[in-house]
Amino acid sequence: MAHPDIRIEPVRGRALTREFLDLPDQLYAGDAGWISPMRALVARRLDRKRHPFYDHGEAEFWIARRNGKTIGRISGQINRLHLATHDDGCGHFGHLDAGDDPAAVAALLTTVEDWARERGMRQLAGPFNLSINEELGVPVEGFDLPDCLLMPHGRPGMAGQLEACGYRVAHALVSCRLDLTRPLPTGILSLAARTTDLPEIVVERIPASAMLANGERMRRMFNDAWSGNWGFVPVTAREQRGMLTDTLLFWDRMQVLVATVAGEDVGFVVVIPDLNEAMEGLGGRLWPWGWLRFLWRARVRGLTRARFLLSGIVRRHHGTTLAPAALLRMLHELHTIGASGYRSLELGWILESNRPFMALLRRAGLPPSRRFHIYRKSL
Repeated sequence: MAHPDIRIEPVRGRALTREFLDLPDQLYAGDAGWISPMRALVARRLDRKRHPFYDHGEAEFWIARRNGKTIGRISGQINRLHLATHDDGCGHFGHLDAGDDPAAVAALLTTVEDWARERGMRQLAGPFNLSINEELGVPVEGFDLPDCLLMPHGRPGMAGQLEACGYRVAHALVSCRLDLTRPLPTGILSLAARTTDLPEIVVERIPASAMLANGERMRRMFNDAWSGNWGFVPVTAREQRGMLTDTLLFWDRMQVLVATVAGEDVGFVVVIPDLNEAMEGLGGRLWPWGWLRFLWRARVRGLTRARFLLSGIVRRHHGTTLAPAALLRMLHELHTIGASGYRSLELGWILESNRPFMALLRRAGLPPSRRFHIYRKSL
């Protein structure tokens, strides 16, 4: 459907880049839970020289205008690592923000669909900002909760707008919240008690001083644990270095745990501080004076929320009783050490189609607090 009153422009130059970055604050100001993400990290996704995604992918960014006013934005990506891994002819879209404006959403999606089709793609899926290893999904539950680090903001109407454009739910992801100020749920304790007859599981905490030295070990474990899963794209060495660099100032507040049995790596978890808590009210900007408030909140006052960012069990133990036992043991260890003084822990992402993990959460008494959808459309 044509939308003659809407003009789509590719993002070129500083002025349009600024508009692209400014738009979410204009759209979502006043929304419950809205926290502007760190602007510098979002801006780097548009930097084709610095961001490691462009080692194996290409992306384009657009804004939508009506009567001279910017009303929406979107990105399109072709991820060659994804295509090499899955051979599904699937391009991706991301950074979709257009408020409650179905015409803008339709025009933006049509633009990306045409762009992806010209590049030989047979389907389009998203949102991914920029890849599955970063932000992803359309929020469909949990709108009243404050935005969590690396989880997208949204409004209830976006899911319906995508479906009106011919997109269908490909996958659902959930997130759960664990209150660290209370004893572990009895469900977790009872499940853990049933693992006492298994081989001894040793949980090793990786200290800040050894983060770099263990980086390649963690990358190998992640790529092995997630290989074969829906949408898996291996993390490259440069992507991993970028992740470590982004969190350099907070290595001492991270919790990186590795579970081993007889000296063999079995699984891992990575917990990071929810830096969104320190970004509230800063409009995503740290320069020139935002750094002072940000560092005071994060380093002096201290953060109360954490994000369970990554976890995995190496593939040879998938489907064994050792897998849930190792995860439970690491979760118990996180609770025991207090996760660096945090009061709550956001557990996500978790694929709703991951039945063993979802069953484990139900038995542990941890219902989903947020839900996100990934959409797909045939081109």
